[in-house]
Amino acid sequence: NVFKINVDFALGYSMGEVSMFAALDCWEDPGALSEKMLQSPTFTHNLTGELQTLRKHWGLAQAQPGVYEKLWETYTIKGTVDEVAAACEDEDRVYVTIINTPDSVVIGGYPQACERVIEKLGVRAMAMEISNAIHSAPTFKEYENMENLYTLNTKGRIDTKIYSSSCYLPVPHRSTSIANSIAKCFCEQVDFPRLINTVYEKGARVFMEMGPGRSLCSWIDKILKHEGVRPHVSIPVNAKGTPDEVTMFRALAKLVSHGVPVQLDVLYSGSVIESRT
Repeated sequence: NVFKINVDFALGYSMGEVSMFAALDCWEDPGALSEKMLQSPTFTHNLTGELQTLRKHWGLAQAQPGVYEKLWETYTIKGTVDEVAAACEDEDRVYVTIINTPDSVVIGGYPQACERVIEKLGVRAMAMEISNAIHSAPTFKEYENMENLYTLNTKGRIDTKIYSSSCYLPVPHRSTSIANSIAKCFCEQVDFPRLINTVYEKGARVFMEMGPGRSLCSWIDKILKHEGVRPHVSIPVNAKGTPDEVTMFRALAKLVSHGVPVQLDVLYSGSVIESRT
């Protein structure tokens, strides 16, 4: 809105799909989600916190007050999805939750079981300290609750095509379609390379990462260079270790240099510009 940048496609990464719909003003009152989430046990007790739904799926006793047991950890791990999935075959409490790049995936599950998988593969892995049991089989027990949670009134249609890892297609701008898409996304494995390749095939060449950091930009570069160099540019707007204003100016410069129409007048608000001929 500020720089009048036309957005042809939008896509989110995991829970970033919720941010995507909110940021693009798809809902009449996205702030209503906060109250709904506080009242829903799905993301307070069932898939996080005490992980009651996970306990039920694994046949464990429900959590007892004051007793803490770490049941879920998330790891990024080097390896192809086929290699990692094969290493998980003997573990019924480990799930390949996200494919980041052709050679990097995310696994989640019972910490000791995940560590056995990592040891079997003999590769580098990093614990992410995220205990959200999503993108896995236990999550499906919360599907209906998530549909209800994310059912909000929508505003008028927008021109941007919103792609989701729930279907790798544009999501219709309807309340039920958006809610179904988010619920399905949270229940199923995320294939980020498939999502990026899909919008690339539709014509996307300039990718802007709106969240913090530049992890998605790095992954997009790896994905699009995996099968030969494919022309594109990936642009973060909040790169770690760089002041926000510097990153923003760099992002605008990249957009201009790649021929993307950008309205820059706002940068000169309050300035005195003298033109001499």
